[in-house]
Amino acid sequence: MGEIGTDRDIFTEDAPDRVQTGGRPQVNRAKVIQLLKANVYTTSQIAKACGCSSKTINRIRNEPETIAQLESDDMKRKRTGNTIAADFDEECKRGGKNISFREWLGNNTEAASTIFGHCRRCWSDPKIWNKPSLVRLADRDDPLADQLAMKWLKVFGDDKKRIRARKKMIRQIFRFLGRRDINDKHLTMSRAKDPLPIRTIPEISMLSFSKKLVTCIDEMTALDPIWGTFIKTKLIFMARTGELKNKYGEHRGMFGIIKQGTKDSWLIMEENEDKTIDVRGQILDKGRITWGISYFPETMRKEVFKVYKTRELGEGLFDQTEKQDIRNAWKEVTQRIIGRGFYLHDLRKVSATWYYALRVPLEILCQINVGWKDMNTPKEHYLQLRGLLRKSDRIAYAETIPHWFKEEIGEYTDQ
Repeated sequence: MGEIGTDRDIFTEDAPDRVQTGGRPQVNRAKVIQLLKANVYTTSQIAKACGCSSKTINRIRNEPETIAQLESDDMKRKRTGNTIAADFDEECKRGGKNISFREWLGNNTEAASTIFGHCRRCWSDPKIWNKPSLVRLADRDDPLADQLAMKWLKVFGDDKKRIRARKKMIRQIFRFLGRRDINDKHLTMSRAKDPLPIRTIPEISMLSFSKKLVTCIDEMTALDPIWGTFIKTKLIFMARTGELKNKYGEHRGMFGIIKQGTKDSWLIMEENEDKTIDVRGQILDKGRITWGISYFPETMRKEVFKVYKTRELGEGLFDQTEKQDIRNAWKEVTQRIIGRGFYLHDLRKVSATWYYALRVPLEILCQINVGWKDMNTPKEHYLQLRGLLRKSDRIAYAETIPHWFKEEIGEYTDQ
């Protein structure tokens, strides 16, 4: 027991082994808790060191104040955070229409937990709002709402990269309390005032990029042939990743494509007598806009048709349960081969750049498959134009784009 240490080692020379504690077991409780916190000694070892029975140690261990002292810092923060969250939601009920802010968010946004957490921290943090009355906040004749909105901007307004995303969150509490006027007055959102951070990937416009990307796709195919088909189809369709069924029951994006559906994202494929594949399809994407599938080269039609034949009517074309696995594998493969870990959404940048290099006019690019409502969007966010402004550079780059992507693109170009 020498490794445990004596009272003198652990505390002071004045700390006895036994202390009278008003009816509780006569034992040095501080020493017991110290040894329990170490989490390396058995109950019998602690009992022997403190000169008492194992039953006494177990009694001390199960007392509420001991449990509180043995809690880890993470557990304490979680417990405190849960208490504040409950207080915040109760305050929201008093300021709103006697409904839960958390539940209201769940019915209005897919990021309910993140938004609730941000608003709760702003409400409770002494450096920001310091638990104001939300009843007063809901009162249009009370200046408190204006003061809090300006205080929030003072705290968060200097971070230009994150201000837009944060505004989207804090605006929800004012919406919930019926104070849209505060959002219009202080928390307006515009691209000029709060520009979206643009993820630039200069590697996309480099001459070696297409071949490296094809190598990445080949590795994904080796992991699972359907994963390779998914990546190539996503490049052609330019669709976002999506999901088979969101909280509104909608099939959206790539993972929302179902076999022979009638709404949202679906694909119908038939093989003709000459072995060509006839395709009809549409994809529900961002903003609940439905886009028709207009460009789908024959090589990729045949490849996707192999997957299509294995699915039942109404079943998803791609397995959504593998979404995170595909994301992780794609990021690892691209990091190793290209030198930058790619998100699945980055394929949209690749698609736009490839179509541009193949001389597809911008007005057609914005309509082909899942395009854009505003022609400025691909210019600002997706086209890696700087390295491909010269005609000779575009021609050389276009030669490196894989055949399965460009085999029928001539019908859409300005050549």
